[in-house]
Amino acid sequence: MEERTVLQDRMDQLNKELEVRLENERERKKSLEDLQTQINSLNDDKRRKERALDAKMHERDLLKDMVEKLEGYPESIKFLNKSNKWTVKAPLLSDII
Repeated sequence: MEERTVLQDRMDQLNKELEVRLENERERKKSLEDLQTQINSLNDDKRRKERALDAKMHERDLLKDMVEKLEGYPESIKFLNKSNKWTVKAPLLSDII
């Protein structure tokens, strides 16, 4: 009988230990899920910011090319810009005033 009691006590102790370990495992899994959700959120935010940066860089490059090629300006201004006779540094009206 005493052996049975000892075994029963040992079994109860092991069951309690099992419950503690199972609870720890549940907490660890929940923490892991929360961290994975945070990682996904941060990755999404990073991708959004990278796309916005990429769009801004393409827009800057396009505007830079347009200015360099004088797109949108009449042919007369393009001609004068290329002409050596018009490279004189004339004062701006705002400089005179």
